[in-house]
Amino acid sequence: MNNQLGIFTVFDCKAKAYLQPFFSVNIETATREFTAAVNGEGNFNRFAEDYSLFELGVFEQLTGELVTYPAPQHLCNAVTLKTVQQFPMTNGDTRRSPEEAESDIARMRAITALEYPVKESK
Repeated sequence: MNNQLGIFTVFDCKAKAYLQPFFSVNIETATREFTAAVNGEGNFNRFAEDYSLFELGVFEQLTGELVTYPAPQHLCNAVTLKTVQQFPMTNGDTRRSPEEAESDIARMRAITALEYPVKESK
C-alpha cells in the first residue's frame, strides 16, 4: 500500500492566487475530481478558462511529513476538461428545459435547411 497522498491545488488566474490545497491518491484521481468540479454547476464550469490544476508535492501518511516541489507542477487547464458545452440564456442561467432544447434544435434545423438546401434529384 502506498503511504503517500499527492497535494494538489487549483490556480485562479483572475484572482492571481492558488486555492486551498486538497489531497488525492495520485494525479489521475486528482484530475478526476477536478474534472467533476469543472463539469458541475459552479464557477469552475462557468469560468473554466480561469482555472488550472497543479501538483504541489506529497504528504507522507506514516510520518506526517509534507514534501513540496520547488515550484507548483502544472497538470491541466479546466477548459480542456469540459465535456458539455452549455449556452447561456438571456438571464445568465445555463440550464435548459427539454422544451427549450427542442426549440433550439428546431431553430438550428431551420437555419441549416436555409444555408444548405437539399438539391432535388432529376
